[in-house]
Amino acid sequence: MSAVGQVSGMASVGDTADPGTGRRTDLHQVNVYPSATGRINLPWVTSAVRHLVGSVEPARMFSQLAQVCVPAISDACTIDLVEEGGHRYRIRQPAENPPNGGQLDEEELVAKADFSSAGAGGPRFSGVLMCTWFDGYRPVDADSALIGLLVDHTTALVEHERLTARVDELQTTPENAALMLPSHQRVAAAVGILMVLHHLTAAQATDLLTRASQHTHLSIRGVADTVLRTGAMPDHPHSAASSG
Repeated sequence: MSAVGQVSGMASVGDTADPGTGRRTDLHQVNVYPSATGRINLPWVTSAVRHLVGSVEPARMFSQLAQVCVPAISDACTIDLVEEGGHRYRIRQPAENPPNGGQLDEEELVAKADFSSAGAGGPRFSGVLMCTWFDGYRPVDADSALIGLLVDHTTALVEHERLTARVDELQTTPENAALMLPSHQRVAAAVGILMVLHHLTAAQATDLLTRASQHTHLSIRGVADTVLRTGAMPDHPHSAASSG
């Protein structure tokens, strides 16, 4: 049976901490700059996104994103999140004074953005974020594009945190227990570490191991073991591997 979680907003709409100073700020008193994205408070959104607190838990990261969206972008935000294995979450950040008790209807104007992870460093997850306006504001393509960028950025942050945690785990395990894995698994683990450290695809990371083997006259397994022990290559032909 799948687990269903309800995640509520962690700060009230009218009393939100400024991410740069930590001071409490009434967002309704912050200037909203008209632009291609309509009523969106772009300066505050930019600052808030920069100060998102990284987490390996998608529900925690997207809860923060919901707080960025309301009210700087929209009057309400709902995020439906599904993790691999059947865990489901609905994250809501309500409007300050939502009409009809916050119940959505077909006449309300919304913008949606889908997101999904590649499964890097942990279970896959996917979902949809929906921003809602109650004041008759009609979202434009730029609003949808901005929301899409935000969910992509948040997804990337989760995967980065997971991969970083995995690298730390491999590098700090007593006696480098990763070296006790079968040889093909050690090579695969080294490929994963290089993908994180150098932002490579699996093919590029494998090519990097091969080139390092040729330059150092070590076997590919030997190069992989060096990566597992030290987190670094015995040599660094990184640019050659990634330039192609």
